[in-house]
Amino acid sequence: MRRDRRNELWEDHVSARPIRGLAAIALWALATPAGAQSPSTPAPEVLRVTRTADDGGEGSLRWAIERNNAAPGRLRIEVDPAGQAPYVIKLASPLPAIKGPVTIEGAPWKRSGEFVALDGSGYIEDKGPQTCPGAVAGQYGANVRTTTNPGLALVDTQGVEISGLEIRNFCIGVLIHRASGNSIHDNRIVGNRGGAGVMLTGDDGNGNPTATHHGAQQGAA
Repeated sequence: MRRDRRNELWEDHVSARPIRGLAAIALWALATPAGAQSPSTPAPEVLRVTRTADDGGEGSLRWAIERNNAAPGRLRIEVDPAGQAPYVIKLASPLPAIKGPVTIEGAPWKRSGEFVALDGSGYIEDKGPQTCPGAVAGQYGANVRTTTNPGLALVDTQGVEISGLEIRNFCIGVLIHRASGNSIHDNRIVGNRGGAGVMLTGDDGNGNPTATHHGAQQGAA
């Protein structure tokens, strides 16, 4: 018996559909390398501060900040000096301003609650009320416009996280100057002679504000 031509055409049409579908799947599989994943941000390299000496040599905090500033966003700084507590880094001169994004963490605090101290008494001379000069000549101390002698400075940057440090004997503990999206938490900021633990300012250098929005989580106990 002769099959109806219309039935033959319908059967050919139906049977061709899965073949085209399989061909499309095969082509997609060839175009996708085995085990391929969507691109992701690589984990930052850990840079360890293992010494308390402020000589700029490898393993010092100054060395770590300078390395980070050369390529921000690639490093995580763990401050983990060798030896027994107390850990005190007495600075000989101001540290360079920190460029983000970067995380700086005192590792002993994370393990045992012990802070690593960052001490400014090595270069900030105690002159009583005149220890910390303001931006205007003849003005000193708290309640004047100043960005003088901070322990750590975040200037024109973002994405900096700092924790696990005791910051002491500076004019300002942490200066956040025309910077945003930063997190300062779980630190102890004490003995700062200018009266500011964490200072947020948008000063343009002439006493005028800027349009920068400032953000910080202040967890300085």
